[in-house]
Amino acid sequence: MKKTLILINLLLSIGGSLYAQLLECGTREQNEITQRKNPDALKNRNEFEIFTKKFVQDLRKNKNVKNNALATNYIIPVVFHIYGTTQSGKSVTYEKIVNALNAVNNDFNGLNDDFNSVDPFFQPRRATLNIQFRLAKIDPNGGNTLGVVFHTTKNGYGNGGGYDDQIAADAWDNKKYLNVYIQNDLYNQNIYTNSGVAWYPDINMTNRNTARIVFNGAYLLGNTDKEFSSTLTHEFGHFFNLIHTFEDGCTGTDQVDDTPKEDAKHTLSCTPGTNCDGDKVNIENYMGYNGARGCYKMFTRGQVDRMIAAMQHEARITLWQNSNLLATGVYDNQLASIIAPLSLYKENISNNGTFSQINELSLTAGKTFSLSSGKLIQGTHYTLTNFPQGLNPIITINSNSKATLTLEGSAQNHQTNHNILASIQFLPAAFSGGTNNLISDKLNIKFVFIDPYGIFLAKGQPNWMATPNQTWLFFNTEKGDDTSYGFWLFETDKYKLETYGKRLICNANTRNISRLTKGTEINGSSNFTAPGAYPNQLDIINPSYNDWRGQIGYIGYEYKIDGNTCYGYFKVEPVSGSEGYRITEYAYNTQPGAPIKAGEKDLQSLTSPSNLTSAINNNTVVLNWIDKNTTEDGFYLEKSTNGGAYQLITTLAPNTYTYSDNLINVGITYKYRISAYKGTEKSSYSNETIITAPSDYVDYCKVSARNAYEYIKSIKLSSFTNTSGADYEGYGNYASKTISLKSGEQITTVLTPGFNPSASDEAWTIWIDYNDNKQFENSEIVLKTALTNKEYTGTFSIPLTTKGTFRMRIIMRYNDISNTPCGYINDGEIEDYTVQIQEQNTTLETPYAYLNGGISKNGFYALWNKVLNASKYEVQLNTSGTWYTVGTSTSYYLYVAKPESSTQFQFRVKALNSTGESNWSTPVNVTLPLSGPINTKESKFIMVPNPATDQVTFSIPESISNDSRIEIYNNLGQLVRITQQLENYSVQNLPRGTYQVKLISKEKVEDSKHLFLK
Repeated sequence: MKKTLILINLLLSIGGSLYAQLLECGTREQNEITQRKNPDALKNRNEFEIFTKKFVQDLRKNKNVKNNALATNYIIPVVFHIYGTTQSGKSVTYEKIVNALNAVNNDFNGLNDDFNSVDPFFQPRRATLNIQFRLAKIDPNGGNTLGVVFHTTKNGYGNGGGYDDQIAADAWDNKKYLNVYIQNDLYNQNIYTNSGVAWYPDINMTNRNTARIVFNGAYLLGNTDKEFSSTLTHEFGHFFNLIHTFEDGCTGTDQVDDTPKEDAKHTLSCTPGTNCDGDKVNIENYMGYNGARGCYKMFTRGQVDRMIAAMQHEARITLWQNSNLLATGVYDNQLASIIAPLSLYKENISNNGTFSQINELSLTAGKTFSLSSGKLIQGTHYTLTNFPQGLNPIITINSNSKATLTLEGSAQNHQTNHNILASIQFLPAAFSGGTNNLISDKLNIKFVFIDPYGIFLAKGQPNWMATPNQTWLFFNTEKGDDTSYGFWLFETDKYKLETYGKRLICNANTRNISRLTKGTEINGSSNFTAPGAYPNQLDIINPSYNDWRGQIGYIGYEYKIDGNTCYGYFKVEPVSGSEGYRITEYAYNTQPGAPIKAGEKDLQSLTSPSNLTSAINNNTVVLNWIDKNTTEDGFYLEKSTNGGAYQLITTLAPNTYTYSDNLINVGITYKYRISAYKGTEKSSYSNETIITAPSDYVDYCKVSARNAYEYIKSIKLSSFTNTSGADYEGYGNYASKTISLKSGEQITTVLTPGFNPSASDEAWTIWIDYNDNKQFENSEIVLKTALTNKEYTGTFSIPLTTKGTFRMRIIMRYNDISNTPCGYINDGEIEDYTVQIQEQNTTLETPYAYLNGGISKNGFYALWNKVLNASKYEVQLNTSGTWYTVGTSTSYYLYVAKPESSTQFQFRVKALNSTGESNWSTPVNVTLPLSGPINTKESKFIMVPNPATDQVTFSIPESISNDSRIEIYNNLGQLVRITQQLENYSVQNLPRGTYQVKLISKEKVEDSKHLFLK
């Protein structure tokens, strides 16, 4: 739910330069957006409102509960993300963030210098919250941090939608950190006077890493006066569930009983006055707007109680747990830190893989380096992880507590797909007394690279137009910090291009857009003109400007990438048979300040790939290159062996930049080249790269076979299938084909023989070279069959701890069950493959499987708790030592028919979605009766599982009314949750321990049970 504060500065001449501030808020609209995006949002919020009221009642009635709540010192880890160090001409620095957060802490704790000057009428109501917001000292990857991350300039994170993926990508884990985003233009509308926006507790936002406060850096303490900078305190209040004191004016409520109503006109400013009921208005309250004019001073007792209730919300409760304070480094301020102001390194604008950042390191809490001068030595004082090849950190010691970190060299690979998180791990020898007393001995650095500069024709063919039948069309270009535009028939015979403040080339001293001819250079000397305020946007046609009438031409436009100015053009044509105009293509130069000629990409061919390199890694030639196009359909990769003719070895997908060739031999020289293609068009070739396999290259043993009578027709392993037929000399080297498997997975295998002319008995053997010693050993046989003249179907398992890339060999032998993996086979065939084994992508929680009646002689109902983000569930049975799948379900149950003649077996469940899966549940034993159902008496109130770890499913009798609810109390008797959700209720954010769970119907306790969280 978004709270927007809009600041309008009006210059007044009353005894000097003053300003009046008018604040507007879009709470209701953004709340509705949130609810439309997530149907559960309103239901969850209403449930928590019920919880809050009852919690506050208990807080005021129960002395033990009140004392416990008031005695709690809440500590919240905070991370600030800074997007641009200059916002509206004001600097945004680490020091200003520290001062701004200190001011928020003072406001919450009543330490603001005007707290004791609160209006005497409201002094009995004022209250403080025992809370400290602390900048995180450990980042999500375990490295030291200042809790302030500087990003490249970006805007728009105040929007309730459209930016969620970017927000989540930049976010630190919302369950561990309160994320504050500092941007100048909250909604990316070229409006720089919105001050802040925040969202109420919402577990769905927390799970998606989009929970946040967004604030304008121009209004941080030090960039504006002390009172208006307290709008940051206002936003922190929203984050902990405080509503505006003027919500819905005289007929509304902020759900707090000691804040008077307000009329929502905010005309009082800091002058005492009364509301529509004649009651005095709390103009000094942080959650109103009046106080921003110079008198923000207080929260009320009711507001503080409401925030304490919010601390119990599952989207907030994890933030202040001791385990999280330790994990984020804010629990003990006495431990030493390695302070590094920079954690994000952006490649230099020269785009050559270099970095010029200077990172001034310092040690805190009396910690000292073991040296007082000189340089730290890699391997002695520190080690590196994931550092881009070609870059070397230089750590120069300036004193025993200060050092300078710079980077030498240039990254060999420096496109955006090479962005990487690297780390410097300091060793005990770097410090006096070793690494003891350090919060973390690691610094993490995120390297952000720039794609090769170039002039690019936009993908696809745009057809953006404005006509009398379509008077407005909003569109986005594909590159830039702000990609928003609009084509507009403003009124009869007046066509405009809305640029949202971006400049276009116009005729001198006008806002008439120049019609450029093909070949006109667009550069920094061009007459770029900014639009005026509505309705003075830039004109294509108006009654007195006719250059475009019936003409084709080009518009020169200016845009920015990371704040750097770049140029492009739009091609504009009249719409046939209409008075309208349309954009039919556009192109842009990504090199800052470099020119582009109008129309120069109209007929330009594909650019050839460049910088093709080769290296041998693990007996494989690894090829890398730079893709200089954005519109290719793919690549042709060719190879020459010992000076022979080039042969096409593979066709690759678009935007590919690497390939591994496994087909190499000792002492052989190979040459490679690559070209791009689009349809029938093909680029010229890249540079050639040459490589020879060294003498220490080890290959697998040679094999061949006579395959005139039988051969491997096809294989299927898991989802991988290869149909091959009879290969030359009985050996198919398919090592360039990769079979993707997962550790711990049971692999369904289908092996199909081919026969000429008739079927015969064959035996199959499969090896995986797990130890990667280039030998297939008996211990590495994963599957071996008896003789069969039919297609074989079976399974084998990948060890749970195995991961990596390995060679697989499959041999089919006629009438022979021997285990020899090498040499000549009289009749049969051999195929080699590459197997890539990855860890199970257990991104989903493991379901809890159970039985609860529903068992008969013919089958049973398998039950489980539903898992967040799962789209379906797979159920397997084990009847004779082998697990096999019996079905899938999108719900929380599956009926399983009796398997053959078995009456005793096991079942297990796994959750899945399109991107991941869970581990298998703990197996459940099942015994079917010989006849009839098993009579199970329904419990009045059931919770499963119990003990629980993450989720609980409740079952209540049908006789209980639909308006029943479930209340959860901790061992102090304090209410911690209220819910009406029965399935898949999350308890993962509750501290471990024993809870009392009550089923309430019509305000009567129907049943009560103990829940154990482990």
